[in-house]
Formats: sequence, structure tokens, C-alpha cells
Amino acid sequence: MNRPVPPINRLIKTGPPEVVLSPEDKARLNLKGNRLLNEGAVDQAKKIFLTTRYSDGLCRIGDYYKEKADPATALKFYILSGRKDKSEPFIQAALQVIRTVLKEDESNPAEKENK
Repeated sequence: MNRPVPPINRLIKTGPPEVVLSPEDKARLNLKGNRLLNEGAVDQAKKIFLTTRYSDGLCRIGDYYKEKADPATALKFYILSGRKDKSEPFIQAALQVIRTVLKEDESNPAEKENK
């Protein structure tokens, strides 16, 4: 069954297609992902969390990238985790930058002449 993809996911590569796992397998993989993330094996943990769609793990991956000053990747994982409280500040900051750039373009006569 194909279900419609929300518009935001068309902009963000979400990883492998959803895998059907038993609750036990999902729990076991999430525990392994948490252990790997705690040990610093972020790429391996990321693969597990993307496969299981574990929202807390995806959010923690977002936190990792935020600490590494990679806001675009952090935003991706916050959106994938469904954490609007974490993704919204990034979106608002990006909007502010865009508004500032557009305002500068409007007020710069040299820019108008070059168009």
C-alpha cells in the first residue's frame, strides 16, 4: 500500500524505506542504536534509528549534529523525529535570514540596476 508522503519529506532524504519489524526486533535494534550512539558510533546508530523510525533516537542524532554546528543535518533529524519544538527554531532562523537578504536587495539601488 502506497501512502502519500507529506510535503516536507519530499525535501528531506529520509533514508531506507520502512522495514516491518516485530516489536521485539525493533526494541532490540533501538537498544543497540542507543548503545552505539553512547559509544560515539553515530553513523551506525543513525542507520538503525532511520530503519526503526525511533523518534527519540532520531532526535538525539539531531542534537549531535546541532552540537557539531551542522544545522541543516540537525534540522533534518528533528523533522524526521517529529520534534517541532526542536525544528521550529531552525526554520524561524532560516526565515529571518531570507527576510533580511530580501530586504537588503530591495534597499540596494545597485542590485536593482543589475536586474
